[in-house]
Amino acid sequence: MEHSILNIIGFISILIILVVVNFILKTKHPIASSIKYLILGPVGLLITNIFSIYTGISCPINTISLGVSALLGIPGIGSLAILNTLFA
Repeated sequence: MEHSILNIIGFISILIILVVVNFILKTKHPIASSIKYLILGPVGLLITNIFSIYTGISCPINTISLGVSALLGIPGIGSLAILNTLFA
């Protein structure tokens, strides 16, 4: 129960960070684009793990990797894959 509350607080803080960055960059719809990036990162991580059978590149799905992929998106997934390859 304690971890789920921390996960929720973490994702809300990531959403707030993305909204603030989009306000600073003056995007047309900052909240909608923040939610879009918050969803596309973990979906990209899931797709990477689905195709890991064919590519050999995989990233474990845990709280940290979900947070990195939600905050950084596709470049974050690439960074996770490179770090996993180097240190595994």
